[in-house]
Amino acid sequence: MIADEPQTELALLARQLEELNQIGAALAAERDTGRLLDLILTKAREITSSDAGSLYLVEAVAPPAASHQAPATEDGEEQKLLRFAIAQNASISVPFRTTTLEITDTSIRQTIVHDRQLGRVNATVRVAVLMAQLAATLAAGFLALQLGLRVMLFLGPTIGLLGVLAVWFSPLRRVRRIEDLAPSD
Repeated sequence: MIADEPQTELALLARQLEELNQIGAALAAERDTGRLLDLILTKAREITSSDAGSLYLVEAVAPPAASHQAPATEDGEEQKLLRFAIAQNASISVPFRTTTLEITDTSIRQTIVHDRQLGRVNATVRVAVLMAQLAATLAAGFLALQLGLRVMLFLGPTIGLLGVLAVWFSPLRRVRRIEDLAPSD
């Protein structure tokens, strides 16, 4: 019996690989976006043995008719939307309609902070960001006068990398669900 286990496992892996190849061929052959999304979700549910599933797409905001440039957020990044594209449920019949939501730091804060505190939190974040920008600008100008412009052009990006390292080593990287950030009541 023990000698048969590796062969059984090998046969299972070969069957799964063949199934993935068939799925890949079917996905490559499909040209209709709606049917393609449906096929992706159906096959993902089959592979994971899931009863239900949904597919979300992150999309850029379309530019207004008068402009060829997409709208940007306050920090200059292109605005993005989260679109609930498709949902499937094998157990119950659930009516589905496509819904689109803006993804912003404010919308994320709104899901975390209690409604009664939201105005204060948003105002505090706004003031903190403006104060940090002011302090950074003043510090950069002072250091450029003291050390020279060439040195500061090198030090500026180097100091910016410290922020990346701080986030990299912080617990923030391990957050996978927004509920992990919410305070417990």
